[in-house]
Parts: sequence; structure tokens; C-alpha cells
Amino acid sequence: MTYPPAAPPSQLPAVSPAACAPVYWSTQATGAYQVTAHLDGIATSRTSDGIASFALTAYDTTDAPKVMADLHQALTACAHAHITSPDPLASGESYANPQVQPAPHLGDDALSFHLTHHLDADDIDPDPLDVPMTFTVVRVGATIVTFWNEGDATHTTPRTIPPELIPAQITKLTTTTHQPA
Repeated sequence: MTYPPAAPPSQLPAVSPAACAPVYWSTQATGAYQVTAHLDGIATSRTSDGIASFALTAYDTTDAPKVMADLHQALTACAHAHITSPDPLASGESYANPQVQPAPHLGDDALSFHLTHHLDADDIDPDPLDVPMTFTVVRVGATIVTFWNEGDATHTTPRTIPPELIPAQITKLTTTTHQPA
């Protein structure tokens, strides 16, 4: 499914603490720079029963490296943060304790992290939930690919992203974006 470019950065809701905004926005597969194209999908593994969600987000060629640099810096600064946004679409949602993990050596830049997605109690589910999540973010040129997988509230360890999915998808993207016209 293809979506129109995201809202201009000036229209994105505030994030608290502000230094953690790049972490919050990475969970939404967007950033503080103008998005030129966006695609969401689900990848399945042919060799395991694994599945992962992903998003391809395209930026201007000078902005994509800035998105990654901002995310690297925020992950370091926000390791013990509780990250919230007053976005009405994210009511009752927050993220906590992003922890950097070893990243694959793919694309022009890559990083991986775990965090906890917190969902407040509501009319549908009277108990709050803490859901562990895994993210791997890879930049290939002006495109940033965000892969994620979430566990369930009964486990403290996030599900892994099947290891063969990320290199396979990045190879496809690299082959597609670097072919002569």
C-alpha cells in the first residue's frame, strides 16, 4: 500500500523529551525532514515462520543521512527515557528505554534497537500493556528502511526479525536503486 508523503515536519506533534523525538519518529517510520515517498509492507521468511513489518521512507539525498545521524544521537541520549507525544492518534501510547543493539553491516548506515511500547488501559483493554519491540533501520542512499517486530505483553524479550529478511530486502533495494537507467 502506498501513502502520500508525510505531513511537513512543522506539523508533526511535539515529543517529550524533545531530544528523543528521532526515536519516537522512527517508530512511526518518519522523521523531522520532509518525506518524499513512503511505503509500508510486511515481509515473511521463506526459511522460517518469521514475519516483520517494514516501511520504506524516501527523503532528499541530503536529508536521509541527517535522519540517521539524529537517530544515532537520540538513541545514545535517551537510553532510559520515557518518550511521549501529545498526538491524539497516539493517545495512551508511549515508548520507553530504547537500547542500542548490534546492527547489520548493510546499506550506507544501519542501526538496531529494542524498546518497550506502552499502551495505557482503555475501554477495550482494562489493563495497561508493555510490548517489547525490535527495530532495525537501514539507509540506502536517500531511502530509509525501517524493519520492526513486536512481541506480546506476556514476554519481556521482543521477537526477533528473521535474520534473512533484512539482507534480502536491502539487496533488492540496492539492486533496484543502483541500476543504470
